[in-house]
Amino acid sequence: MNCSSIMEIPLKSSLLLLIFAAPLLAFSQSKADYTIPVHVTESHIGLSCDTNKGTSTCKSTQVLTAQVEGKKYQLEAATFFSKGLVALGDYSAKLGDHKEKPTGEFTRSYSLMFPDGSTRTFNVIGQME
Repeated sequence: MNCSSIMEIPLKSSLLLLIFAAPLLAFSQSKADYTIPVHVTESHIGLSCDTNKGTSTCKSTQVLTAQVEGKKYQLEAATFFSKGLVALGDYSAKLGDHKEKPTGEFTRSYSLMFPDGSTRTFNVIGQME
């Protein structure tokens, strides 16, 4: 065995390890961004309708009632019914778009991470006490 073939084995092994570990590292890094606890207490499919130039269109939405950082919100995301309902329970989230006016009015979205690592962005459409 010559010197170059001895070096090829560890190099190939290291390269393969890097290729297979990269997605896991990316998942663990992105999971670290999802630090906001969310407790989903209600989940259903809804409709969101809009009128544009006299034409009305409706799309299905996923609507959640959830406790987010001690506040009770209604959250909505565009969905396809075939995805099914979001299960009740605990999730991790990260804050998405957030704008707050001096009047106290706000717009906000949260990206929820599911147990399989996939995510979906939900807009806050209601707030309750």
